[in-house]
Amino acid sequence: MFKQYGIELNRKTMSSWMLKITPLLMLIYERMHRIQLQQPVIHADETTLKVIHEDKNKCYMWVYCTGTDSPNDENIEGKNKPPNIVLYDYQNSRAGRCAKDYLKDFNGTLQRHWQWQPVQKCTRAFCLVRDYAETICEW
Repeated sequence: MFKQYGIELNRKTMSSWMLKITPLLMLIYERMHRIQLQQPVIHADETTLKVIHEDKNKCYMWVYCTGTDSPNDENIEGKNKPPNIVLYDYQNSRAGRCAKDYLKDFNGTLQRHWQWQPVQKCTRAFCLVRDYAETICEW
């Protein structure tokens, strides 16, 4: 991002900035997380992530989304539009405990692809998009 404006920054500088701002950003993240857990539906997924200097070869970035995926109220009846919140949670595992820890106070519907185990207190809704895409790719 900075390079396109002719600003050269080394990784050490950017890393230092991130370490300094992280405590402030965590306050925002935690507030958004509390709001997200109050929503009726959360969609969750994870993907592999290669991380340098980790004990494991593969780590995971979990994503939790809620809201209408719409920037305006056109598609929503009424005034109680759920907020669009997308939060990421880095974990070194794909174990169900990662989602259970993140969603520990969630009582709504969790949408996830069919292979995933349910989280306590959640209603499970299946997302078949991945399965459909894998079927299409096999043809």
